Amino acid sequence: MDGIKRLPLLMSLAGFTLLVGGALLAGTASAAPVDLQWAWRPGEDPTCRFWPGSGQVQWNLTLLMTGTDSSLITTPTYIYVDDASLQAPRADGWTFILTAGNSNTNPPSYDDQSSNTFVSGNASYSPPAPSTTMDLALYSGTHVPPAPPSNITVFLLPKLESENKSWKFNLTPQTHRTGVTNTIKRIELCISIPANPRFDMGNKTDVIQAAADSNVTVDFWLKNIGNTPDLYNCTVHVPRDDWIYFFVTALNPGNYTNTINISQNITIRVRVYVPPTAKARENSTVSLECHSFKAAGLGRDPFVYPPYTRIEVIQYYYVCGEIVGPSTKEGVPGDHLAYDFKITNRGNGPDRGVATIVTGNLTWEVLLTPDNFNLPALNDPGFEETGQFLVTIPIGTRILVYDYNVNISSVVPLTPICTLRFHVKVNQVYIPFVTTPG
Repeated sequence: MDGIKRLPLLMSLAGFTLLVGGALLAGTASAAPVDLQWAWRPGEDPTCRFWPGSGQVQWNLTLLMTGTDSSLITTPTYIYVDDASLQAPRADGWTFILTAGNSNTNPPSYDDQSSNTFVSGNASYSPPAPSTTMDLALYSGTHVPPAPPSNITVFLLPKLESENKSWKFNLTPQTHRTGVTNTIKRIELCISIPANPRFDMGNKTDVIQAAADSNVTVDFWLKNIGNTPDLYNCTVHVPRDDWIYFFVTALNPGNYTNTINISQNITIRVRVYVPPTAKARENSTVSLECHSFKAAGLGRDPFVYPPYTRIEVIQYYYVCGEIVGPSTKEGVPGDHLAYDFKITNRGNGPDRGVATIVTGNLTWEVLLTPDNFNLPALNDPGFEETGQFLVTIPIGTRILVYDYNVNISSVVPLTPICTLRFHVKVNQVYIPFVTTPG
């Protein structure tokens, strides 16, 4: 192709970019039909090309125009990609580069950028629709028919985003001349796009609040963003050993998903059991780690940062108490009685408990000591404290059993209440009658 005059034309038609260069073939003069001989260049491999994932793929062909014309009136011929089967690759941005040349025409032929203005009379024509045509015109020179063959080379730069399969399409030359039947020839080209397994993941909720001794459902999404169907091996990570989890989404042996198609998005659901010993604000995370089966087969392992959801353990408030020793004590008017009790934080976080006398003869001298308790969470050091209920039996109190109810609870409203019942049994007082001899 040395010495060929080149007027390159860069065109973008329906997603394809075309570079046309060089000296091209010619037609002959009369209205007789022109034939095209469209063939692989000698030694060219006609089988499907495998694209390794980078660089370009090349096909080499020859185009020969034959006929009986002698007046050398130009018959334009177009070469274009029949892209009816390439809608998706065209959207992906495949780039086609077409070069053609032959130095044996005199003067050398070339592509005219004003492609519908270089002929007149019965050789006039209307170009095909731009959406399907690469608009490559073949010109004649001052040679004796038939015109010499032209070497055609097609370069293709695919995209790795395109689907992992063999794509087939036609490279088609077509004559355009009024008064004759146009000639169309086709050669099928094929390119195989390699697998490029890729995926993405995320959580559906950042934070979930859960009570101790409860089950939590956590949802993650996984999307196949590669160019090939794939399946994934997934693992859940929970840093707390006493938190139990399992997959709600049905997985295959080895925790493999079903095959996920290109662009398909699935939900992977996990259930986590928060144990009763979980402390308030003692949070944990649930994360999902997945690996591509297809990528492993290719010796690759694309890393996707494991999404996670934070589980926040909410506090439940439960302060209760119990009487230590007898709940009933006996006395006579004027006696001071003391009852022991214990108050316990049974909740999963620090709390303040309060003791309150709610029923009983409040005209008596009664006292709770103490009546407020700052308590750590259950089973933490200091989660239990002791107190006393003190009562003085007034002088003149009748013989009877007197009851006092003491409520113990958290200071937080609407939390459980424990009631302690103390009983004061007033006994009879015997006062001897003493007289003096008289």
